[in-house]
Amino acid sequence: MINPLKISEMLSQANQMQEEVQRKLGQTVWREPAVAGAVTATHERQEAAPQKLRIDPSAVVGLAAGSPT
Repeated sequence: MINPLKISEMLSQANQMQEEVQRKLGQTVWREPAVAGAVTATHERQEAAPQKLRIDPSAVVGLAAGSPT
């Protein structure tokens, strides 16, 4: 059972944990492969839009040559 006298201490610990998670999330970089790995979007921190977008050149070779794919 929860001790009512420790609720303040528990809330303080929960706030510290939340701050730590926010800090770590702010340092996180993740990548999202799409289109069978031909396109990769790289996100840094908590940004919604990708900071980097990589398109595998082999995925657009046919387009550059004007041939249908």
